[in-house]
Amino acid sequence: MNTFWNLALLTAILLFPGHLSAADLYNINFDPGTYESILGPLNVQPSVGPLNNALVMNAAGSEQIGLTIGIQAPGFHIQYDVFAHNLLNSHYGFGIILDTPEVRRVDFHGDLQTVEVYQPSPYTIADVLSFSNDQLYHVDIFVNLQSNRWSVAVDGVQKYSNLFNASDLQSIRFSLAPTRGLISESPGTYVGLDNIVVTIIPEPSSLALTFNGLLVSMLCYRRLSKPNVPNK
Repeated sequence: MNTFWNLALLTAILLFPGHLSAADLYNINFDPGTYESILGPLNVQPSVGPLNNALVMNAAGSEQIGLTIGIQAPGFHIQYDVFAHNLLNSHYGFGIILDTPEVRRVDFHGDLQTVEVYQPSPYTIADVLSFSNDQLYHVDIFVNLQSNRWSVAVDGVQKYSNLFNASDLQSIRFSLAPTRGLISESPGTYVGLDNIVVTIIPEPSSLALTFNGLLVSMLCYRRLSKPNVPNK
């Protein structure tokens, strides 16, 4: 019996993180053929700092791309890589915009020299991290609509958590734009964006049902594979 339960536990550990717990809605690395679903101007370069085949946004007015969510889900995990050149101390900011339809934002703010999180409810503007030019950052955003919370992590370290106060996530936008009015173009400033992954997080009950089904299947297999012992 111990062997059976050890096998069941090992199977669950192996399967749940990668296959049973979530599904990718988008997985975009800007290799050819992987980004047709993006809305907006695309300037893909073969090399941007440490990134290969990355989208480049130049500080020439405002540039923006978008991803439509178009699905109801208990939660979402959004991740992407950012490489900023000459953004620090500029009058530009690069950020992700979550449309609910009210916006929640996470911005690499050139003027403020910090990563800034904004949300309208509860009204919050929080400086969560200093950033540097010419350094690669990995951003993770977790939106849990069921528990009404969201969080932001940079390079695997959580920097922000708060109530989300929205019942839906309609779209995601990435934007490089001036941080104030009447700002001229800054040709030497650009941002590289790559490895965008948007993952749907299913309901906890679906995980429990899947796990229960796994256990039932393994029990049936154990009974069928048990050798018959003749009656004496």
